[in-house]
Amino acid sequence: MRSWAGFLPGFDRTRHTLSEIHVLIRGDTAVATADFVADHYLGGHFWQARGDYGYELRRTGRQWRITSHTMNLRDEIGSREVLQLAPLKAVASRPIPETPGAAALRRRWHGISGGQHDRAATAVGTDAARTCGAAEHVRLAPTQ
Repeated sequence: MRSWAGFLPGFDRTRHTLSEIHVLIRGDTAVATADFVADHYLGGHFWQARGDYGYELRRTGRQWRITSHTMNLRDEIGSREVLQLAPLKAVASRPIPETPGAAALRRRWHGISGGQHDRAATAVGTDAARTCGAAEHVRLAPTQ
């Protein structure tokens, strides 16, 4: 979940609403489910996802810690383009430390032109989803 912190700042605005929250506790473990509606805004783009979250938790001392979080997408409206643009905006708004790798990435990005930006944005968005673990937990329906 910590990895989403690098993805979500790329949106102009989000709103996530949970309902139908259920928790089952068995000793020092628990499972929880919740329905969600998640609105994402970026520029003129909007994407809404609806589904349910599943959580597994473990008690450590007096605190509960989430050990697993799964998102099951049931429905969506709007454009998934926000999922490709948000990581780019989030990365662009953070200063990149000057390292040889960062300098090479900057040169490569500035060398991309025209229609190649769309392909690069898709690759970066997909890579961001993999990096933050979303690719294995988020089941997206095929785009129309």
